[in-house]
Amino acid sequence: TGERCCSVPERVPDLRAALAALLRVRRALAQDRLFLHADYRLATDSWGLTSHTVSARALLTLSPRAVLGASARGYLQGAADFHRTRYVGADAVPAYRTRDRNLGPERSASLGLACELALGGSPTSDGPHLTAAATWLALFWPGDPLQQRRDAVLATVSLEVPF
Repeated sequence: TGERCCSVPERVPDLRAALAALLRVRRALAQDRLFLHADYRLATDSWGLTSHTVSARALLTLSPRAVLGASARGYLQGAADFHRTRYVGADAVPAYRTRDRNLGPERSASLGLACELALGGSPTSDGPHLTAAATWLALFWPGDPLQQRRDAVLATVSLEVPF
């Protein structure tokens, strides 16, 4: 059909106002050996972008010096009002425009495990702590033609020494 293609520079509003609300629940179980933590966060802004985040974490005290943790997180984001992956035709270019995938629809999920070991004292003491963690992260951009999914494994080892 002879569709014309041209580069259109991004243009976004100068002002962006945002509002977020967080609901958090924490609970200790099993004689304070198991701790559960859950969050829900709703965020919205003046550009029409709305996001929802749900996360949960469990911490289990294995011994006076060791804690095992598991976590899960889900994220859902809609697109800004003026986000498009393509602008077709010269008459289709609106005053505000972007194809930045950070302003487009996004989904992500993660699962993680961590172990914390107190090298001196207990996990709640001010002594040195060694932590090892691994997290699987999956990111989804359903409207992006160039990359719709990315998977990652994040592994960390940290040593915390207070002074």
